[in-house]
Amino acid sequence: MKSKILQIVLVGIFMLALTCFKSNAVTVVHITGAADSTFTYCPLPVGDDLFVYGQATGYPAGDSVHVHIYFGDGTDTIFYSGIYNSNSFFAGAYHTYTTAGYFTAKYVVTGSDGVADSVVNQNQMAFGDTCGNISGMLYLDMNANCVYNAGTDSILRYFPVALYNGANLIDWAYTDSLGYYYFNPPIGFTYTVTPYVTNWGFSVTCPTYGNYVINLTSTSSGNDFGLTCLNGFDMTGEVWGWRFRPGYDGWIDVGAWNLRCQSTSGTVKLILDPLVTYTSTYWGPTPTVSGNGDTLTWNYANFSNNYFYYWWWNWYYTNEFWAGLNIHTSSSANLGDSVCFTLIVDPINGDVDATNNTIHYCRVVSNSWDPNYKEVMPRCVGVNGDIPVTQRLTYNLHFQNVGSDTAYNVKVYDTLDSHLDMLTFQPINADHNFRTEIVADHVVAFVFDHIMLPDSATNPITSQGQVSFSIKPKANTPDMTPIPNKAGIVFDFNLPVITNVTHNRINFALSVPELTKVSNLVSIFPNPAVNELNIVFNNQKASDVSLVDVLGNVVANYKQVKGNLVINTTKIASGIYTLVVNNNDASQREKVVILH
Repeated sequence: MKSKILQIVLVGIFMLALTCFKSNAVTVVHITGAADSTFTYCPLPVGDDLFVYGQATGYPAGDSVHVHIYFGDGTDTIFYSGIYNSNSFFAGAYHTYTTAGYFTAKYVVTGSDGVADSVVNQNQMAFGDTCGNISGMLYLDMNANCVYNAGTDSILRYFPVALYNGANLIDWAYTDSLGYYYFNPPIGFTYTVTPYVTNWGFSVTCPTYGNYVINLTSTSSGNDFGLTCLNGFDMTGEVWGWRFRPGYDGWIDVGAWNLRCQSTSGTVKLILDPLVTYTSTYWGPTPTVSGNGDTLTWNYANFSNNYFYYWWWNWYYTNEFWAGLNIHTSSSANLGDSVCFTLIVDPINGDVDATNNTIHYCRVVSNSWDPNYKEVMPRCVGVNGDIPVTQRLTYNLHFQNVGSDTAYNVKVYDTLDSHLDMLTFQPINADHNFRTEIVADHVVAFVFDHIMLPDSATNPITSQGQVSFSIKPKANTPDMTPIPNKAGIVFDFNLPVITNVTHNRINFALSVPELTKVSNLVSIFPNPAVNELNIVFNNQKASDVSLVDVLGNVVANYKQVKGNLVINTTKIASGIYTLVVNNNDASQREKVVILH
């Protein structure tokens, strides 16, 4: 009897030890995002997929999370979902709505030890018995009369338009080839419709308030928007690449366009990393190769803002520059090395925002890798990827069908951090035809309908896909705020493949102050500079001179200079810099461009 009691006590102590051990383990459940995927609102009944995803860390392999979804109509569902090897979860449920109204969904995810997280999406879905119609057109109001005049005004094709209920973004449309947009939301609700113009070189002039507020009872037509293109020119571009593997071939794509309407001509220059060699062009114009073979240059003519937001319609290629390059990474490259490239879009002088004319792009040299992954550029400073709050982030999503048969459709879901500004969201590039959906606030879906992606065993190259986009942090984002990001890739009806997490962090110390010219202390030439930068002082007062890069690093510094100063720029990387001149009485800042 004593022996049995002792066994029970020992088992109890052992179980208590296990319980204590588990309770002391660090586990975290965090919902990254939740959304629904329908853009059908009526007639009832309406079926909808609701999904939730995030991180579940600290749990053993093979563990699951408990998912509870409240659909908002008085019904709910409970189920378990596995935790992936990347310590993430992605769960969804299909529900049929049979009554009209706005519905608020709630998601609760609980780990096996009771650690939980929840999120509520207010008025996430709108359904009705009868759909109405909201329509209108977008045009450039060239004669400023708030009426579309054929032959005078220009229609705006494939331009994004947003539909709101209160502060909630509930639908998204694009104008067609004739400049018209259409929404089919349920009747009986009040909506706000407005073009998505912020940061794209346009402003709404008609109507005065920039939107229409519509109490929809049946059909509301004639909600036309007259836009004007902002003055000046604003050249910018993008560069991205993949498969930087020692001794292997890879690819780089480059693009350039004008964000405003003043017609502009100039050059696009790509400076290659010493470990990478240009071999040929697989699409687009062939560059002029100079330097030691590391500088590629193209000319462009008469670019203006031609509704570039959806540049991938072929008939607008004449107003943008695009080229795809075959490159080779040296066999002397080591795994973990960085290969870095600089894209410079001229002219810089006279550009209304010269900070986006030079793009720096780096990638890590790798060997074999998970074919479904995400990357962010720039990674920037340190392990946290510190960036200034003004830095535009470019995300590249790569996917590959590693299944056993053809993937007919692919959807890539990306929930963007709440500190990123959706008004600056810009799709950039994909290697297959796709469409972009704003699924919910800060939730974007890239949809590849009928992509017909072969499996990797059948064709390793054509089984791959890629899509990229860019976005900026909100201007009021606090210092030291982390900006993580990851995506879920859905092949047909399979469970989503969750990518790695990218990391950036806002660091105010990296912000470059806005350029000011307090005094005419110096004159500089040439600008852009190639081998040297001449600085001529307009008085004989000794001044301190510094050359500062876009991250705030001082690359050249001179104390108490008088007369003339010549800075040797041959060993300074191409890019945009700030020349800072200070003395006891005055200061001057000038933007300087260095080209090699």
